[in-house]
Amino acid sequence: MISVMRPSIYRTVKSSNRGFTLFEVLISMAVVAFALLHSLALTVRSLQLNQSAQFRTQAVVLSGDIVERMEANNPGAFNRNYEIGADSAISNSPNCLNTTCTSAQLAQFDLAQWKQAIANRFPGGKGGITANVSGDAVVYTITITWLDRRSKTTYATSGSQETFSYVASKIIYNKV
Repeated sequence: MISVMRPSIYRTVKSSNRGFTLFEVLISMAVVAFALLHSLALTVRSLQLNQSAQFRTQAVVLSGDIVERMEANNPGAFNRNYEIGADSAISNSPNCLNTTCTSAQLAQFDLAQWKQAIANRFPGGKGGITANVSGDAVVYTITITWLDRRSKTTYATSGSQETFSYVASKIIYNKV
């Protein structure tokens, strides 16, 4: 009698078809965790730089705001009424919204609102304006400074924050 060999129901599994080992699973989990951590670090850095960009944009907007106020109050601007130190505070500012003000009072009102906006929008925010007469014009230099945490560097004077500045200038001619 001839014996026929039947294939076994229980085949031996080849080593390449056995699936993942525990070690391979751990390695792949480590690679995924590493990628997720770098993605998180990238997101945090992006948020820091986005906030810094927002501060710079606000500085441009606020310097433009005070320039427009100067142009609207040409007599006050030409008489150097918009000059103020960065550490100076304005007390007893007139309310020029409801009453008529002189050009000097309007300049004081404008500066009080401008300084308040800077203090509200920037950490450690300060604004200063200097004026220099040049012939029949006044050259204003507007400086806005604030504290920002853009880097991990520790600075001796301000801890982990760095001082940033935005400087703009405007020439006011006498239109009267």
